[in-house]
Amino acid sequence: MIHINPILHSLLFLLGTYTTIFSQGNPGFHEVVSGLSKPVAITNANDGSNRLFICENLGRIQILRNNSQDSFELSEFLNISDKVDNGSGEQGLLGLAFHPKFPDSNYCYVNYIKDGAGSNPDSTIVARYSISPQDSNQALVNSERVIIRYKQDFSNHNGGGLHFGSDGYLYISSGDGGSGNDPNNRAQDTTSLLGKILRLDID
Repeated sequence: MIHINPILHSLLFLLGTYTTIFSQGNPGFHEVVSGLSKPVAITNANDGSNRLFICENLGRIQILRNNSQDSFELSEFLNISDKVDNGSGEQGLLGLAFHPKFPDSNYCYVNYIKDGAGSNPDSTIVARYSISPQDSNQALVNSERVIIRYKQDFSNHNGGGLHFGSDGYLYISSGDGGSGNDPNNRAQDTTSLLGKILRLDID
């Protein structure tokens, strides 16, 4: 099962419906978009375009654009489903953030789980992708640059949140490595990247 925090859950609900408050105070609901598959994160590029970027667990990022008052459109921004391991309910593509100086720094960053293959453990990958200078609605799938990689103990508790702080650093929620009750004590181990909030100077 994918665990979504209450704020994100509310945002995803509002993404599927919007509320019109009538003069009597009665809410009305109208479906904005359908066809999303396991959306787990939503963000914007802070570029004034009013686009919403939606991460789907299977490895696709879609853009939701408001073309007019009652017209919304989905389009594919990036598809890395061939790289993403979503074999359990808590794996997959988990996070997305745009460079704080976007579009001058024309990059976005993703957090996903990569299959370890065979007896090797799965890994979390935080990677940078370039966005097409000709089309800001398209990330360049072959432009991946891995920023950090760390191994996971189990298939669950992967964290995955990505956010830039006001200090310009990239903050990563790494999760505690999985199973239940952090059996390997990763969160208490200062030599482990698991069970932490990581801070990276990506520049």
